[in-house]
Amino acid sequence: MIALAALALLACPAPDSGDKDGGQLYVDYGDDGGGESGGDDGGPADLDGDGHAEDVDCDDDDASIHPGADDTDCNGIDEDCDGTEDDDFGGDEGEPDDAVPRDLGTLVDDDDADVEGYLFPAYDRDRVRFHTVDGVGDWFGFEISLMDVPSDVDPWIELWLIEDADGAYVGLLDSVNAGAAGVDELLSFSGGWGDDTGTYEIVIQAGADASCSWPYLMKLSL
Repeated sequence: MIALAALALLACPAPDSGDKDGGQLYVDYGDDGGGESGGDDGGPADLDGDGHAEDVDCDDDDASIHPGADDTDCNGIDEDCDGTEDDDFGGDEGEPDDAVPRDLGTLVDDDDADVEGYLFPAYDRDRVRFHTVDGVGDWFGFEISLMDVPSDVDPWIELWLIEDADGAYVGLLDSVNAGAAGVDELLSFSGGWGDDTGTYEIVIQAGADASCSWPYLMKLSL
């Protein structure tokens, strides 16, 4: 009898979780291609098969949306699941001009300069710097026009004197803000008849909201 029992056990293979023809103990819901209802250990599923489970994937029905995804397109979608849409927008060729100002070089009377940029994301600051040479007895002044402002952005302009004719830092000279979204801004500066030689910096930033929908145009006219 003992020998017969041993032979019966040998003839009946042990259940194998990976053997579909044998006695399967559980169903494999591993992250192997999407559409599963759970992980190997019964944990969160990866429904879109992008390698990120639904507990960290902010849209587990779309494989292009997950932590670490490319979020550079201006499309109103938070692809990288960090809570901010389009925060890696790469359409502004002037960036990072909030850290290093765009340098327009030396400008003198009757010179013009056009600069395009985006006020996005909300903390973005665009800085433009130029140097000018003036003399005592010469009238000096210029205008900064901000146009094509996105309809949901309330911008303001600041004008700073970084270095005067004596090489000294002066600071903020003037600022303007119309206080409404989508409104163009104009800052007119009159230095006067003194020596206004120096390095000036223009700072453009959003007073409310931000947009990567289209660029603003800044015109500087001396």
